[in-house]
Amino acid sequence: MNQNMSAGRFLRYALYNWTREMPAGCRLVTMTGVVFQGYAFYALLTR
Repeated sequence: MNQNMSAGRFLRYALYNWTREMPAGCRLVTMTGVVFQGYAFYALLTR
């Protein structure tokens, strides 16, 4: 990562809603995948 990147700029990149530019169908599939991966990770940690 570029060492000159300010904290504000870093937060803007980290919190950018990149799904906003997707068509609705792709956004739904992407968010479903994110939720599924989150649940799988949660299940792995709580075993």
